[in-house]
Amino acid sequence: MRVLLVAMWAALSVGCHRAPLDRAGDAGLSDDAAPCTDPSCLWDCSESPDRCELPLPTPGGGGWECEWTEFKYTCRKDGSKDSPPSFGAGWTCTFDASELEWRCSLSPVPIPNYTGAWQCTADEASERLVCVMNHSSPHPDPGAWTCTADGEICKKLDDNGGLPVGGGSWKCHQAVKNVVVVWICYGETPAGGAAPGGGGWTCAKVKSELGLDIYRCERPEGPGDYPPGGGYWSCVKGSAFEGTTCTRVAVKGPPPPPPSNTCAAGERKWCDGLTYSGWGQVACDPATGMWKTVVINGKTMEDCDEALAGGKVPDTVCACYHFYFNPTCCEQTGCVVPPGTSGQLCKKSQGQLCDHCNPLAPECVEPGARCIVTNSHETFCGRDCTSATCPGGYACMTVKLKVDTARQCVPSDFSCYY
Repeated sequence: MRVLLVAMWAALSVGCHRAPLDRAGDAGLSDDAAPCTDPSCLWDCSESPDRCELPLPTPGGGGWECEWTEFKYTCRKDGSKDSPPSFGAGWTCTFDASELEWRCSLSPVPIPNYTGAWQCTADEASERLVCVMNHSSPHPDPGAWTCTADGEICKKLDDNGGLPVGGGSWKCHQAVKNVVVVWICYGETPAGGAAPGGGGWTCAKVKSELGLDIYRCERPEGPGDYPPGGGYWSCVKGSAFEGTTCTRVAVKGPPPPPPSNTCAAGERKWCDGLTYSGWGQVACDPATGMWKTVVINGKTMEDCDEALAGGKVPDTVCACYHFYFNPTCCEQTGCVVPPGTSGQLCKKSQGQLCDHCNPLAPECVEPGARCIVTNSHETFCGRDCTSATCPGGYACMTVKLKVDTARQCVPSDFSCYY
């Protein structure tokens, strides 16, 4: 019997720590269900912003021979047709019977970012993909932008501001999927209205509520997502930002960038609350130019105060599906609260199947429905399937709760958001 593990939601003590959940019996939860945030699958640009590397992307396991070109990234490995690789989203694999080998390609081609021309090499000896900036090659066309006089802040003018065409109330954030940075945006249209899209966006309706159709749109990060002239930028997208707004940063790190203690007066940052591991904020100390800290049990840590956030979370749909702090849900990498904003109060959950829910005060309204917390800490309402079948795209599974188990309809990809 497959059992879906869920997180315990008892109130955690000050200085909470969430131990990794046992994945041995996790109902086959796939890493593709959520953006990868582990350093092993992110770019490391610490040596130089013009040289980035990461562990060699493969369809799973070792023994692969991989090749990178500007247009295609492929890996091959001897094997049998009966033993396919455990490839995830983005990989396309076929078996060549004449050569007795698996051949897989990854799309989009992995590169550190689109602020320049990169040349990458797959090094099987070190099992690393190493990319070097080619300054002699022309930069990709970034489209039309308007920037402040000092060139530090730029706003996109074309391509509908970098948002999907159609719909409104867009809330966007970046995610890393199979070492590729993507933009994910949620927006709404009047019920029955035309679907949004265009500009390379792939959009699908996820639900209808209160006379509105809610759409999820995704596209890989591209050249038009950055201002002209190269350099490194921190960008936000969404209707609240009138499209895409980018602020120049001095140093480029892997997405999300490595933690930094430095900050500017007046800045706040989303963080892991010290009391309940919920969404908190830490303020910048103007006297030191560093994030405020507190000493608990002899350990110095950021003074992440959930009260300072005032019950608000980042202005993304992702944040409403994550009751506990999750850095991939912030408006921008690094989790600094965008200037002039303070986050959002999530709309009250409708409590239906796959709606977000609060595990401390379950809001699921269907008889027997439970508020499920997955091992990626995503929270959503299930549906009792003890004596009923689940709708398409869902599977009836045994969900392990704090003190008992329950048969619940769970999305086949184990996520209501990603």
